Amino acid sequence: METRYYILTPEGFPIDEEIDHETPNQAWNEFEDWKKKFERQGYYSTVSRGERIKIPLNKLKDCCELRTRTRFPD
Repeated sequence: METRYYILTPEGFPIDEEIDHETPNQAWNEFEDWKKKFERQGYYSTVSRGERIKIPLNKLKDCCELRTRTRFPD
């Protein structure tokens, strides 16, 4: 049995559905790479309760969540 780590977006979706990581640090490093996609516009855009929200990139990590997944050997 092993624990793997991944990051959820503010909407609750994994930032990459196919990749999880051996350590929390690796997962947050992937988050930093993913966040670069939004640098040109300067914020992350989402909708909450029917309202468009612009999350500044320096606050985006606070809106995301580190999760764990347990894998069992085949």
